[in-house]
Amino acid sequence: MTAVLTLAVLLVGLPLLAFWLGGRPFWGRLRLRQDRDLYGDVVRRHRLTPTQTARVESAVAWGRELADPVERAAAVDWAQGLIADTRQRAREHPLRRRLLLALLGAWVLLVLGRAVVAVVESGLAGFNWYGVVTGTVVVALVVQSGRAPRRAVLLNAGPPSIEVRGRRAQPGT
Repeated sequence: MTAVLTLAVLLVGLPLLAFWLGGRPFWGRLRLRQDRDLYGDVVRRHRLTPTQTARVESAVAWGRELADPVERAAAVDWAQGLIADTRQRAREHPLRRRLLLALLGAWVLLVLGRAVVAVVESGLAGFNWYGVVTGTVVVALVVQSGRAPRRAVLLNAGPPSIEVRGRRAQPGT
């Protein structure tokens, strides 16, 4: 009898409970934060083709200069949007940056301490260089990703440099 009752609750009771809970007005009052679609907005506003979009995305991600005026304007627009979003998040979460810097500082101190212990005990043969190199690369990429949009704005806001104009004049580029 217990098995039949348990089966009835699972097969009938749980779906009815879910249906009843789903109809409560509480769920209608929830408002999810809608982030803007910066990528889609820039692509539509500047009418970029997929190839142009890839070039603009790469230029913004790595802080490079573009030759095409349409792509340059899109890169500046996209980078300024990323910078504004970053500043907005920093205002909304002021402790996040400090916490990340504190964690980075703790990691650096831990690595330096481990290096000192390794040198004292057995020389650098016992030291984990893989962890140091991996961590350094990750930190460098994070720093680069933070600086790249500002660099993209600086390089693409004005007229193209002589080097970029020379590349643009060559056929096939």
